[in-house]
Order: sequence, then C-alpha cells, then structure tokens
Amino acid sequence: MADAQQDFARAVGDKRIRVQQELAAHEAAMRKYDAESHNEGEVATVSAQRHGTLAERIGAWLDQSTRSRLIKEAMQQAQADAAVLTTKHNGLQSKSDRTSSRNEQTSEQPGPVPSRSDQLAILQNRSAQRQLLAIYDDRIQTERQLAAVYGKWADQVLLQHQIGLHLILSSVALIAFIVLCAIVFDALVRRLVNHPGLDRRRKQTLNIILKFGIQFTGVLLILFVIFGAPSQMPTILGLTTAGLTVVLQDFIIAFLGWFILMGKNGIRVGDWVEINAVGGEVVEVGLFRTALLETGNWTDKGHPTGRRVTFINSFAIKGQFFNFSTTGQWMWDEITVSIPPGSDSQTTIELIRDAVLKETQADARLAEREWRRVTPQSSVALSHFTADPAVDMRPGGSGIDVVVRYVTRASYRFDVKNRLYTCVINLLHKPAAFERVDELARTGKECNET
Repeated sequence: MADAQQDFARAVGDKRIRVQQELAAHEAAMRKYDAESHNEGEVATVSAQRHGTLAERIGAWLDQSTRSRLIKEAMQQAQADAAVLTTKHNGLQSKSDRTSSRNEQTSEQPGPVPSRSDQLAILQNRSAQRQLLAIYDDRIQTERQLAAVYGKWADQVLLQHQIGLHLILSSVALIAFIVLCAIVFDALVRRLVNHPGLDRRRKQTLNIILKFGIQFTGVLLILFVIFGAPSQMPTILGLTTAGLTVVLQDFIIAFLGWFILMGKNGIRVGDWVEINAVGGEVVEVGLFRTALLETGNWTDKGHPTGRRVTFINSFAIKGQFFNFSTTGQWMWDEITVSIPPGSDSQTTIELIRDAVLKETQADARLAEREWRRVTPQSSVALSHFTADPAVDMRPGGSGIDVVVRYVTRASYRFDVKNRLYTCVINLLHKPAAFERVDELARTGKECNET
C-alpha cells in the first residue's frame, strides 16, 4: 500500500512535501519576526530611519508606494488562489462523498462479491482522493497564511510610508529653518553695516563678505540636508578640483582675484582706478567682475564718458591696476601759461613758481607725510622725493610755454587749478608785479655788467 501510494504521488505530481517545507519555512520566518518585534512599529521605524537625507527619504517614500501596491496585489492573488483551491476541494469532497455512498449502497445489495482486484482499485481510489484532499487542505492553509503574511507586510510598509512622510516634512522644516536663519542673519548684517560709526569703504567690504558668507553657509547646509555629507571626501574633492580647474579656470582666478581686490591694497566702490589702460570710477566690485564708469585721462579732463566698462577680476592676478584713490587721493596735475619772450621771462617764471608754491605748499607737505607713512622707511626713492611744484619751459609759437606741475587732491583738482589760473592772471596784470619785474631785470643786468 505504501509503495502504491508513492507511485500514485509520482504519477499525479504530489506537491505535499514541498508545500510542507514552504509552510515550515514561513512558520519559522513568522516566529523569528515575532521574536524580534517588540511592537508593530519598531521594524518600520528602524527601516525608515536608515535614510538620513531628504533625497533618500523621498526615494524610499516613492519605493514604499510601489512596494505597497505590489504587496496588496500579491495578497489579493493569494486570497484568490485560496478561494479557487477551496472550490476545488469542496468539489472533490462532494465527489468523494457521492462515490462512498454509492459503494455502500452497492455493498448492501445482494449479489456477487467484488473481486480482490476491484476492492484494491476502490481502496486506491479512496486513498488518492484523500491525498488530493490533504494536498488541497495544505495548499489552502499555505495560501491563507501567505495572505496573512502579506497583510502584516503591507501594514509595515504603510507604517514605513507614514514615517517616511513625517521625516520628509521634518527635512523640509529644517530647510525652512535654515532659510529663515539666513534671512535673520542677513538683516542683522545690514543693521551692523549701516552703523554710523563705520567708514563707507569698510561698510561696503563687510556687507559683501558677510552676505557672501551667510549665503554660502546656508546653501551648504541645505545641500547637506538634501544629499548628506559625502562619504568619500578625498575622491570627491579630487575629481571636483580637477573638473573646476579645467572647466572654470577663468572663474576660479576671478574669484581669487576678488579676495585681492577686497584686501588692504585693493579697490573699493568710488575709487578712481586705471585697469588695462581704461580709467574711471569704480561703481561695482562683484565676486567675478568689476565695473567702472569710464572717464578721460587723469591729466587732461577727467570727465565721465558715460560708458560702463566691466572687467573680469582675473586682472588682479594676471594683470595690473592703478588706484588713484589711495593715500588721500593725491595726484600730480599741471597748468600751462604762455608768456611773451623778453629779458624778464625768467623772473616772471620765478614769480609764477612762487605763487604756485605758496598756493599748494600745505597740500604738498601733507602729501609727503602720507606717502612716507605708507612707504617703507628704507626706501631710497623716498629720501630724494619732494612734492614741491616743478616748472618746465617749452618753446611755443607766440613765446614761451611754462608748464607747472604740482600735487593736489583728485577730488579738488579742478578747484585748485582754477585758483592757480586766477592767481597767475592777477600776477601778470598787476602793475606792482611788472615794476618788480623791471627792477629785478635791471638788477640782473647790472650784475651781469659787473
């Protein structure tokens, strides 16, 4: 009988052994799950908290939505399979009951006794039906347990989905807090910069540096919240540095040049500078570019041309620039006076020089003190330097052109030039001056004769 049952199992494809093994594995997994889980939310919480960044949480939240849908579909499939197997089981059970009742009625009726082979066939048929019913019972139980496992799994995934949404909202709230802190610190910086006790240039420098620092820190913290801190820092820094060096070489040099321009010997908004042979007033000093309002030549007119010229800040490293607003904004200017030729030309030139010297003496001494303060004491050129006016004579078409160079402040150069021209004109048209000129000429003639 046992051999016949094994032959029958091989013939009909009996899966009872495999089903029992799967059932045992499921039961072991459920016992392990129950042993490790102290409450229904612990596994979901631990699984959700593995994702520490906003990007990972959003990805996990989307994956959980897909996983929940698939688990529900699998649970519904298991329930449908259990229902189909139940229907087949009930049909086979009804057929077996009808066969049994018919055999009992046949045995009760008088007649010939069935042969031994017929009885064996009846017994094998009953045994096969019982085995099929047992297989159906095992499969139905397995499908129901599988549906129950899917149900618990779906509950865990749903809880993970809710925890993931809560963590996403927490990350969004943290980003909003960082943005709010950046706005508050920016307002504090503006209030600090607008303090009346600070210098205008220092205000501009502090405003740019602090605002850039706040924005850079805020963006960096937001990136850490979204993507997290890099795990392989040396590799990432090496690749990033190589890429930035190749692709953003000009911008990197311009950015480094901005630090030079913001330094002690840099330039500020409102300074008069000359960059790449273009002179003008600085109207903007950005992270990458510097803008000038172009003016004419410093020794000529110096009026704005109305053109805005923009330079990339790499000129601070690769090129050169001249700042005429340092050390009190001193500069050399000149006036030109034409005098007729005559014996008293030298005396007239000396009178003009004396007048210019008297008018600009205070500025010359102040300029010398400021230049000595910003120049090393061991400088050889400084020991022979003087800010006194210099007179240059050039032959002209109607006489002698006298060019007098003097030191003045850049902001008052036109006022000083007008005063000097007025003084020289009054000197040339004053009778006493001409009498002194004649007297000096006669004295010089007598000295020459002697």
